[in-house]
Amino acid sequence: MSEFLKFGAAGSSGTVTEPYAISAKFPSPFIHVHYSAGGCLAEAFYQSVSGPYQLLIVGDPLCQPWAAQPQIAVQGLKADQQVSGVVVVTPTSTDDVSRFEFFVDGRLREACRPGESRKLDTTTLKNGEHEVRVVAVSNDRIETRSRAVIPVKVTN
Repeated sequence: MSEFLKFGAAGSSGTVTEPYAISAKFPSPFIHVHYSAGGCLAEAFYQSVSGPYQLLIVGDPLCQPWAAQPQIAVQGLKADQQVSGVVVVTPTSTDDVSRFEFFVDGRLREACRPGESRKLDTTTLKNGEHEVRVVAVSNDRIETRSRAVIPVKVTN
């Protein structure tokens, strides 16, 4: 199994013991359908296995090479911008997005729907460097995410 990973595979699985060659414990060909639809490796794997017992799975379970990530643009903030007071932030996307999530220094602040703006009150932040992250969540059953990371400097 490690040879597959060594040469670039995202993941591999094999049986821990082999008392019976029961087909239910091996992935069906539908693993490719789930994976190419944008599911991560773990989701695709477990949706294609009837009995996941006696299996060892190695690799990157969150790998999503075929996921269609929404494109995102943020108006109101630019990278390395000096900000103070209240800043109006408007995220946009040309893709079908269900919501945008706003993070400041890794903490979720709030969310909004497409077409809405949010106010970032910098007076609640300490002066200095901060990271604003806007995450677009696609409007599909997999909810693929993409992000815009904007470093800013607060000077109140």
